[in-house]
Amino acid sequence: MKILIVEKGFERQEMVKKFFSVIGNCDVASSGIDAIEAYRMSWVTCKPYDLICMGIMISDSDREQMIEEIREIEREMEITDSEGIRIIMTSALDDPVNVSEEKYEKGVVAHLYKVENKQGIFEDTCVLGLAG
Repeated sequence: MKILIVEKGFERQEMVKKFFSVIGNCDVASSGIDAIEAYRMSWVTCKPYDLICMGIMISDSDREQMIEEIREIEREMEITDSEGIRIIMTSALDDPVNVSEEKYEKGVVAHLYKVENKQGIFEDTCVLGLAG
C-alpha cells in the first residue's frame, strides 16, 4: 500500500509516518498544495497512492482545496467516486467535536483518533478495507 501523509511540522510528520508504516510505504507532504502535486505525480509515474492521511491541523481552506483538486483530477481521469482514493483525517486528539459532517460530504471517508495507537490504526484501516 502506498500512503501520502499530509501533516504540518517535521515531528508530527515523522510520528504519523512511523505509525502508518505498519500498513504501507509512506510519503509526506506538509500542505494541501504539496499533497496535490504529489498525488498528480504519483499518477504520472504510474504509482498512485492508495490512501491519503490528512492531519486535522492542516488549515480548513488547505484541506478543502486539496480534496476538491484531487477529486477533480480523478474526474478528469474518469475515476468514479467509489474508485477514488480514500482520504482519512488523523488526529492525536480524542475529540470528535473537531470533525464536522461537512468534511465527510467533501470526500473524507473516516477520522482516526489517537494516531499514536498502532493497533488502533491497523484495526481502523482494516475496517475501511485498506489493510489486511
